[in-house]
Amino acid sequence: MAKRRMFSLDVVDTDSFLDLPASSQSLYFHLGMRADDDGFVSSPKRITAMVGAAGDDLKLLIAKGFVIPFESGVCVIRDWRVNNYIQRDRYTPSIYTEEKQRLSIAENGRYSHVDTQCIQDVSKSDTQVRIDKEREEIDNKAATPPRARFIPPTLEEVQAYCIERENSVDAAYFLDYYAANGWVQGKGKPIKDWKACVRTWERQGYGGEQSSAVPKPRQYDEANRIIKNPLYIGILCNGESRSENVLTELQIIDVDLFERAQKMIESRAKPRTAHKEIPLNTRGQSLLVGNVYCGHCGKRLTLATSGRKYQKKDGTVVNKTYARYQCSYNIQHPGGCDGPSGYGAAKLDDLVDQIIRIQFERIKTAPPQALIREQQSREVEIAKAKLNLLNGQYQQKQRDYQDLRAETLRVIRGDSRLNVDFLNSIVDETITQLKELGQQVKEAEAELRELVSGAEQVKEEYAQLMNWAELYDKCTFEAKKMIAAQFVKAVHVKRDYEIDVEFNVAFDEFQSIYLEPEKEDEKKRGASTLLALGENVGQAV
Repeated sequence: MAKRRMFSLDVVDTDSFLDLPASSQSLYFHLGMRADDDGFVSSPKRITAMVGAAGDDLKLLIAKGFVIPFESGVCVIRDWRVNNYIQRDRYTPSIYTEEKQRLSIAENGRYSHVDTQCIQDVSKSDTQVRIDKEREEIDNKAATPPRARFIPPTLEEVQAYCIERENSVDAAYFLDYYAANGWVQGKGKPIKDWKACVRTWERQGYGGEQSSAVPKPRQYDEANRIIKNPLYIGILCNGESRSENVLTELQIIDVDLFERAQKMIESRAKPRTAHKEIPLNTRGQSLLVGNVYCGHCGKRLTLATSGRKYQKKDGTVVNKTYARYQCSYNIQHPGGCDGPSGYGAAKLDDLVDQIIRIQFERIKTAPPQALIREQQSREVEIAKAKLNLLNGQYQQKQRDYQDLRAETLRVIRGDSRLNVDFLNSIVDETITQLKELGQQVKEAEAELRELVSGAEQVKEEYAQLMNWAELYDKCTFEAKKMIAAQFVKAVHVKRDYEIDVEFNVAFDEFQSIYLEPEKEDEKKRGASTLLALGENVGQAV
């Protein structure tokens, strides 16, 4: 017997039902809860006595037509099929087959009692359907051979289909997304046709890894929750309350690693108009992620992929994928941007890569860190000496002011030879000087604090730049994307691949302090080299 049953308002919210006594209404619900999957109740009298209802309550339900009795002692809920819908895989036929044969189902879903002699005629009726006939149809459907088992596609199959459709769907990302999601969609519904999913991505504008519209796997929410949970660094949280100290026995992740992860999450959550110091992801073969702009209209360029299928002389069919940084504003607003619609990703990435390498080679020529610390120490000592000098002047001026106040008292008593007007002018001048010296002391203190606090930051930034310079040539492409995203603030590209690279503030300050400025002829020579490189890359592409 099922543990859950349903009751329709079309039955229990009618005047005829609500006119029944409360005990009769209660009995109706109890009978419904104990009925089998066809609405039959085996022992209605026993249930009546068990729930404390009177025999008249059962008689009243029968008289009002809510329950249909049989000579065998069983009864059936007339509106059973109105109240309940049972799935085929969960349906258990009633054992009361003889009683069921004496019932028919009207178009409104209600049972009705018929004579045994007219069963055949009822089965032929246009308005009534025999229960057994209906169940026979269900059995026939259940006997239908099952659908063929879904087989996930290969990367080549998805790529070929995307090329055939001429869409911008990233086949690798599409495959990774559904593989991570267990090849289900929506509310856990298994996928039956992967090509239909590709067409859905195509219609809804889902692109590759750069598309903001790409759906996230179901595991994303859980992983995101874990990454942000301070419990893994040994901090207990209850609402807004947090434990003051780190509980080492609970710590799983290093605090510094956790804080770096939070900074990456914060950077990736910046609005589309803001500069992203961390790439949205490290997949794909594009070096620039979120930091390349059209030099004509200033809009951010997006990465788009396309494919082309061609046949070799030996008959082999090859699918080739191309990546391109495109100006969406130019495409969506013809004439609004006077630049080209896009730039080859390989060519532009190579140009920027060479610029980054040149700057890292310059960084390697910077003075050792020991010399920088020595320079910082000298700057701090100079700032301290300046502050001490100003403090001494301020204290001396305070003593002068106290002497003038004492002299003012002697003038009032007539014991001083100084003129009152002259004394007042000296006092006013001293007060003005005190205010100026006080402001200078505050500024000197702020300068000293900035130098002391900035020394550690400079140390970290210096070490980071040096580390990038050493690692860039040797690291993986994914690591290069991370370095480029933090080292390069923005790349502005114009027609004919005219490039203007804007570096982050830390490098600009580092360059102005520790690096020799580039001469104009060297800049021109470097630009000519890059232009030639760009032409060679373009010919290769």
